[in-house]
Amino acid sequence: MRILLFALLSLSLFATDTLTPKLEKEKYTNPWFTGPLLAPDATCVGWGHVRVQPYFVGTDRYGILNHAWWQHSTPVTNSYSIQPIITFGIYHGMDVQVSMQVLQHNRHEHTHSTRIGDISVTYGLQIARDQRHSWVPDVRATFGTIIPTGYYQRLSAGKKSTDITGSGAWEPTLGLNFQKVYHLHNIHFLRLSIAMNYIWPSTVAVRGLNRYGGGFASDGAAHPGKKGNVDVAFEYNITRSFTFCSDFLVSHSGKTWISGKKGFDANGNAIKSGGIKDGWQASIAPALQWNFSEKAGIIGGVWYSVFDRQGEDFFSVMLSFNILN
Repeated sequence: MRILLFALLSLSLFATDTLTPKLEKEKYTNPWFTGPLLAPDATCVGWGHVRVQPYFVGTDRYGILNHAWWQHSTPVTNSYSIQPIITFGIYHGMDVQVSMQVLQHNRHEHTHSTRIGDISVTYGLQIARDQRHSWVPDVRATFGTIIPTGYYQRLSAGKKSTDITGSGAWEPTLGLNFQKVYHLHNIHFLRLSIAMNYIWPSTVAVRGLNRYGGGFASDGAAHPGKKGNVDVAFEYNITRSFTFCSDFLVSHSGKTWISGKKGFDANGNAIKSGGIKDGWQASIAPALQWNFSEKAGIIGGVWYSVFDRQGEDFFSVMLSFNILN
């Protein structure tokens, strides 16, 4: 990581020295940014326009830190997914975004499973636009829901949870996104973003083995806890096309409990507890962008956990491209 940062700093200095003379007399222009890996855009797609941004993600999950702050290593689970995101401008200052996990492949030891995941639909409303030479940022409010199209119950014991691809819950979401561009010097710009989301999942009917801890012959309901997250991100363009960016994400999930029959485990013992404890997680997602114009770019990077309590340790490699029509 230190070597990467040193290389980026060197490129930045080189870009300043070699490209500045050509741009000294140019006026303020909009920089080319694809957006960080995680934080959503704080500007709505214009009326009649469409943005397409597919993600290709590979993830390793390898441990958990429990409530007693003990690290437990677990056999690695590998996941690979394709997640297209399509945003339609439906009116001036309004858009709708559809995100789909059209394919998710999970592998654990000698078992694997491939299924579709959940779908999310999010509406955006532009509250304010970035005003240059002032403190006013872009502000976009969002509201939507996650549609439970993934698999979460009646799991196969032989699949070792690789057949889990969804939550089973409708998850209404409220969000608020902020974004501000600062012109630092000549071609160099800094864009700061803050995204906040609050999610309150619905009650989920569960049967058989399920993602919430119910065992064989379980028959009841899971009551997922409310969730929230805050993402702080930045983007800094080293050249007109080349940009370094990173997300810093903190998330919390409330306690999930199960009512009704909890079923029994593989040894025939009745399950008395079930459910999922509340947890915290902090993660980072540094990435590099190459932008062909202000309407098209590609971004690749990693996303990994740095701290968690009652959450999974993970490391993801992500690649995406962004096209605005």
